[in-house]
This record gives sequence, structure tokens and C-alpha cells, in this order.
Amino acid sequence: MGMRGFGRDRQQPHASEGWQEVPDEGEQPAWQDTVDEWLPPEQPDQPVEDVNPLEEDTPFEETDEPAPREIIATNRVIRLSCTLSAFLGFFALLLLFVEHESKAIRRFSLQSVALTALHLLAALVMGALGAATSSAPVVGAAMNAFCWMVYLCVAVTCLILRIRLMAAAWQGFAFRIPLLGNWLETLG
Repeated sequence: MGMRGFGRDRQQPHASEGWQEVPDEGEQPAWQDTVDEWLPPEQPDQPVEDVNPLEEDTPFEETDEPAPREIIATNRVIRLSCTLSAFLGFFALLLLFVEHESKAIRRFSLQSVALTALHLLAALVMGALGAATSSAPVVGAAMNAFCWMVYLCVAVTCLILRIRLMAAAWQGFAFRIPLLGNWLETLG
């Protein structure tokens, strides 16, 4: 006993059940038609217009989307060097003097060194200001607390900027620290 639908028990469908009939002897099957038979007839009386879509009178629409990011590093070694220089300010100082070929490494190193210098400068100024006013009982304690709060804000800001710099370096995108990076670009 055979399985139904397999082997010799299976019956072929009739032409009305799904088989196509063979075309007459003078006709071609549809799969042998040429492309010219499917195209509409040419109309030589109508001129063909050469339209450039960029020369239209309609202005481009302004969008709120930011401009695409500039990719400055695709090599993993360069991206890793940029990330390490963004993370470690003193390593960035070393790379700034050693590396002269990669603009990406120099860019991230320069910003990292500037960020480290800003952090150290804020620590020195706030520490000196707090130490100078610490001899006064009430005013010294308030000024010392104020200096610690300012330094804490500067330190957290530097940490956030350093993390953002590292993320951009690892992805290979160009990133400028908002005020500091623009100022460094003008210096050259």
C-alpha cells in the first residue's frame, strides 16, 4: 500500500485544473517573448526632455536632522590610540610629541592634554583659594566649601567630556569639545 500523493497512485491534473495548454504551432510561449514586445511603441514626434533634478526651482527643505558626523579614523590601532589618549592625559602628551602622521591621534591627544591641563588648573586655583581663606573661622569654612563645590563641578564636567571624547574616538568620529576644542582649532 503506497502513500497517497506519492508514487504511482498520484494522478496528473487535467488541463482545466492548472496545466497550461501548449500554444498553437504559429505562436511563441510567453517566456520566449522579446523585451521589445513588452515596451510601448516609440513616439518620435514628442521631444525628450532632459531634466536635471538638481536644477529645479524648488529650494531644499530645511530639516532638524544634524549633519552627518565626520569619520576621521577607520583603523582599529588608530582608534585605540585615540581612545587611550582621550582617557589618559599624560599618555596623550606623549603621543602628541611622538605621533606626527595621524591627524586623528593628534586631534584627540591635543584635546585630552588641554582637558587635563584645565582640570589641574582648576584643582590648583580652588585648592590655593581654599587654603588662603581657611584661617578665617566662618568665612574660611564657607569659602572652602564653595571651592570644593566648584572643583567638584569642574571635575564632573571634565569626566563627562572625557567619556564623550573616548566614545567618539572609539567610534572613529571627529569630536570637538565645545569651547576648548574650538579654541584649540584656532591655535592651529
